[in-house]
Amino acid sequence: MKISYLIGSYSSDLMGNAHHDEVIRALIARGVEIEVLTVVAERGTAALTQRAINGVPVWAINALAAGGLRGTARRQASARLFHYEHFLTLVAAARRFYASHHYDLIHAEAAYPFGAAAILAVGRRIPTVVTIQGADVIALPEHDYGFRRFWLPRRLVARTLRDAATVRVISPHLAGYVTALGAEPGHIATIPRAIEAVAYPPDDRPLATYKAEARARLLDRYGLDPAAEAGRGWIMFVGRLHPFKGLEYLIEALPALNATLPQPPRLWLCGPARGTEHYGDFAAFLQNRADVLGVGGRVLFTGQLPRADVRDHLAAADAVCIPSVVEAMNRVTLEATVVGTPVVVSESTGIAAYLAPLGACVAVPPRAPAALAAALGDLLRDPAHHAAVAAAALQAATGFRTDQVADAMLGVYERALAAAGGTQNGPHS
Repeated sequence: MKISYLIGSYSSDLMGNAHHDEVIRALIARGVEIEVLTVVAERGTAALTQRAINGVPVWAINALAAGGLRGTARRQASARLFHYEHFLTLVAAARRFYASHHYDLIHAEAAYPFGAAAILAVGRRIPTVVTIQGADVIALPEHDYGFRRFWLPRRLVARTLRDAATVRVISPHLAGYVTALGAEPGHIATIPRAIEAVAYPPDDRPLATYKAEARARLLDRYGLDPAAEAGRGWIMFVGRLHPFKGLEYLIEALPALNATLPQPPRLWLCGPARGTEHYGDFAAFLQNRADVLGVGGRVLFTGQLPRADVRDHLAAADAVCIPSVVEAMNRVTLEATVVGTPVVVSESTGIAAYLAPLGACVAVPPRAPAALAAALGDLLRDPAHHAAVAAAALQAATGFRTDQVADAMLGVYERALAAAGGTQNGPHS
């Protein structure tokens, strides 16, 4: 079995890349041959290059290889019509690539743009498994989110869901979306993301010791007064600062939360800010909202965190809050579970379907500041409740290991190939 893993970017220093790398290497250990195909934008280099990352062959299509007026016109047309400036280049390059490189199956990350590009490039000649990521099928125009806000991407998503051999969703929440958009129920597989190895705490000391060390490091790193922060609750958000993440509702929860605690908690917003059509610079929007509500002094914006620092921030927190309006799954919630930090999450975030029935998170309605304030207040005021949610989260995390996800994906590949008539290289055994 030989698979082309088509993904937008692939590098050892990218946030979230370790998940793909770990699952791919686990599949290789099971006898699957996998090569990655990705996109780069580099002037002055070849149209197609290859290198190895952690032993995985990675082919890179250079979206800027075609320079001059023609290349510029193609990118401008792609941005205007397809809302991904490299779409036309990707389709053309993928068609050439798959005509000259043999694979039994393509695994595309996201129905759009990569799943759509694969389907346009090869049709059903090579079976395609598509992993749904959220932004490809969810449309929230009022929050400037989702490719399906736009006409051509919307049509291409529909075709991709119809023509894919298997549509892999990462939460039960997403299964309803893709079914409504035309995916055949029998072609849908629900398999969560795995927890990356880098997210796990050190195993050479007790978790409580590591959490205390992480908090001390953050006090020093951000120049916070240990005496002033002693006993203060820390609420942590890690991720993109984007309107669909629902962070304005978390800001709006702070005044009510402050009124119920001995001292106002500190809210950490960790991640890069996005500028969007309706909100402008979203970090500036949030800071202004906090200032208007009189809580701006307790909101700390850290900016983009290096991947190695995410674990410390989650471990140092008293609670993590993910108040997304809607989201496919949410990787950060999983990473909080393995460092024993309870999470308050919107019911419309896919991870809630996995964790809430186990008592491993606190799920609240989306767009509900009062519910957020109540849930966070309960965790910060009640040590027994806090400990119970943290313990359930640690137990639930055992269901998201890389080997389990790799085994499930192997089953998806084998079924997709069997439905397509097997492989030219012979079936995997």
